[in-house]
Amino acid sequence: MQAQLVCDDHAAAIDQATSRAVPSAKEKLRAYLNHRMRISCDDSRQFTGIFKCVDNSKNIILSDTTETRQDSQRYVGMIMVPGGHIRQILVENLEYV
Repeated sequence: MQAQLVCDDHAAAIDQATSRAVPSAKEKLRAYLNHRMRISCDDSRQFTGIFKCVDNSKNIILSDTTETRQDSQRYVGMIMVPGGHIRQILVENLEYV
């Protein structure tokens, strides 16, 4: 299944000072696809899983996900984290960002 990302549809812009292509928001999000990320929510829960997609409302789909609450942890599989409850996102093991 290929994830459909909905974001800014502009082509890569050119940085005038260095003449390098600056990746668009869509390209940046695609770089995170299938990477493990940890999402912290406003109710103190954390979800760690593989990033699959995001929609216009900033809801994020993670697969192979573990939910962590204070001292407990449980496997929850594939989940949708509501964008309005996301406080922080950390992408693990990226060589570049």
